[in-house]
Amino acid sequence: MVYVVRITRADIGARVMIRRRIPGPIPLSDVLGTLRSWSSRVLTVETAEGAAVQITEDDIVAARVVPARPPARRPRQAVDTPVDEPHGQTGPDRDLTYPATIVRTRPVERATIPPMTHAVSDPADPASPADPSHTACNRMRGGSGSGREARSR
Repeated sequence: MVYVVRITRADIGARVMIRRRIPGPIPLSDVLGTLRSWSSRVLTVETAEGAAVQITEDDIVAARVVPARPPARRPRQAVDTPVDEPHGQTGPDRDLTYPATIVRTRPVERATIPPMTHAVSDPADPASPADPSHTACNRMRGGSGSGREARSR
């Protein structure tokens, strides 16, 4: 990977992103903020939190000027919609149900899958009942629903 330093002393006062070497298990760290000074081979960057970070020129791996910070968004306003109280008994062993939300207050034991109860048709046996889902598909294709039209095509 190729890193490029694209800032100069003329960029003092601009918003910059600087990737620098640091000691530790992760050898690189990024600093985003306003370049406040550049003297004696040391750059001072003021972060958004107001902290002044000093970086030596030898530790800089990459740097560039970045656009100004975007304007702050409007804070989200709380919606004042009344929430129905849950019906029935509530307590530490009951589930609370709100519109479109289920709050589990007790662990779910184990999910069970109901057995499949639909009849399976046997194409070799004319007396075998046809599966209703297959019958509907065959009718959509223009057949009578027996399934024999789909096999002969």
